Formats: sequence, structure tokens, C-alpha cells
Amino acid sequence: MIFKRILLNLSLILLILGLIFFVLKSFFSIGIPFQQVTIILLGSYSISLIVLLVFQRGSILGGKSWLTHTLAAISIKFLLYLILIILVFFLSKNRSLEFILTFFVIYLSLTSYLLLSFLKILKTKNLNK
Repeated sequence: MIFKRILLNLSLILLILGLIFFVLKSFFSIGIPFQQVTIILLGSYSISLIVLLVFQRGSILGGKSWLTHTLAAISIKFLLYLILIILVFFLSKNRSLEFILTFFVIYLSLTSYLLLSFLKILKTKNLNK
């Protein structure tokens, strides 16, 4: 039940960020092209889903496996974000401050939500013991 709610909220964050970046580019001509924003958003969303699935699996298994899965989820997140930033940064040849700020806002938003979700799952797991 909690996992479904987390996915729903994650999707809502994706839509809100997409809308904000679309409005900024369309009406105010601020930011990078929306196609690049979409690639970053969808890549970040996919990474967040993978990390949540790994963490959730560890939560279900419990014990020492939980710690292993948590560390694996964090490591996977950083590696996948590194790959995403390298691909988008070098393939788009966009080396502007706007690109860096856009990526940072998306990364910070989804990472903050993942952290809060992890804490919520941890609290729920401790209450169930």
C-alpha cells in the first residue's frame, strides 16, 4: 500500500516538474530545450523507480539483506545518475549554467523525495515488528 502511494507521489512530482519546465521555456524563454528536460526527467524517474524497487525488496526480505539492498540502491542511484549526466551532457553538447541548474533541480527534487520515502518505509517497518 505504501509503495503504491510512493509511486503515485513520484509520478506527481514528475508531472509538476515537467509542467514547470514547460511553462518556463514556452512562456518565459528560460531554460534548456524541453526535449532535453524530458530526457532528464524520464531518466531520473526511471532511476528513482529502480532504486525504490531495490530498496523495497530489501525491506521485504529484512535482516542483513535489508542493509545490503539499501547500500545497493544508493550505489545504483549514484552510478545511474552519473551515466545519465554524462550521456545527456556530452550528447547534447549543452554546457550552459541553465543545463546544470535544471539537472540539479530535478536531481534534488527526486532525491529528497526518495529520502523521505525511505524514512517512511523504515518507520512503517519498525512499527510492524
